[in-house]
Amino acid sequence: MLGFGPDDERIKRSTELAVAAGLEWEFKFVGDLARFHSNTARVKLFGKNGGMVEVVGASLGGGRIRIQEIEGFPVDFSAQTHTLVIIAEDIPGSIQKISGAIAEKSINIANMYVSRSEELANMVIEVDQGMDEEILRKIASFSWVKFVRLVEPMPEGSSRYEK
Repeated sequence: MLGFGPDDERIKRSTELAVAAGLEWEFKFVGDLARFHSNTARVKLFGKNGGMVEVVGASLGGGRIRIQEIEGFPVDFSAQTHTLVIIAEDIPGSIQKISGAIAEKSINIANMYVSRSEELANMVIEVDQGMDEEILRKIASFSWVKFVRLVEPMPEGSSRYEK
């Protein structure tokens, strides 16, 4: 949430800095994580404008993470590349329209993972370079898209912010 790398000196003051940033949290034991890595956390994030997302991820050490579930959908990505996460109605042609919006900006898709529930599909799309807000807005404008988020990579062993 604060964007600190594993070597960031501010980690020692992270609780204080999180409070100053207006973050709130609560820890409680959840017994359903046995199928995941031992350093796994289920995190519910609530936005200022009322949005919410639930993510399951593991700390692998050395600043490495593995995202394993988003909104109940199984996923598997490291957040070391530009990663687009989309939840949409499971309709024919959705992958073509989304990949077409990405291709219009000459962005290469490196990996794509799709999973489905009864009515929804989850797409995790890793790309070779960053995406601008225009692409995200276009994808979000499709009436059948429910959720769009871009996960930006954090350079290994460093902080995304100036020290």
